[in-house]
Amino acid sequence: IGLYGRYRDLAVEQAQEDLLTEARQWADLAFSTNRVGLWEWHVEERTLTTNSTWWRMLGDSPRKERLSSEAYFELVEPSDRDHVRASLRRFLAGQD
Repeated sequence: IGLYGRYRDLAVEQAQEDLLTEARQWADLAFSTNRVGLWEWHVEERTLTTNSTWWRMLGDSPRKERLSSEAYFELVEPSDRDHVRASLRRFLAGQD
């Protein structure tokens, strides 16, 4: 009969997670106080993650779910869509 054990102290990882959570809370406070709307584009997934201020700036209720890139373009002023799409293509191609 053999016995194999492994010990892993999670205190360091928990402390790091707590610091990250606190940093996120401070960042959220700073962004919401200064009315900064943020979005993160997940290019390969073709989705965006936004903060609640971003939605409020559009006059909408904050949402938690990711926004598809197509749904994003529906929010862009119709006369600006071609320009925004072209600018995005140039940026992703490394031309901007």
